[in-house]
Amino acid sequence: MVLTARSEIDLGAGSLSGPLGFLLTACMKTSIENCLTGEMAWQGDQFFLVMEGERRPLLRFLASARRDARLSQMRRLEFSAIDQREFETWSVGQRTGKGVVGVEALTAGEVRALIRDITNQNRIATSPRLILAA
Repeated sequence: MVLTARSEIDLGAGSLSGPLGFLLTACMKTSIENCLTGEMAWQGDQFFLVMEGERRPLLRFLASARRDARLSQMRRLEFSAIDQREFETWSVGQRTGKGVVGVEALTAGEVRALIRDITNQNRIATSPRLILAA
């Protein structure tokens, strides 16, 4: 599953001790409890997420995210079955600066590449290994 969303909460300096920290903690907890792997990142006021796992937990996560007042303008770019997982953990990263220009035109592949670039540069947290990936 590949998603983008706009944040309705402050993502600036010190925000990890407030609503952003609560959001990230909830995502990490859900991922660990449901064996969902992938990466989440943000830049400016935009969130990007790629997540792998069983269909039902992914759909529950998506439904919960759509109801979350901390997020708006959510776009589901991809939701498809895969043969093997790419990720063994769930990680989150951040890039400072303005949001991504043209975010509404990004493809799922472009979002995957963007997330990977952000988390490789500034990974904030990673879950324990949840599965053995390819």
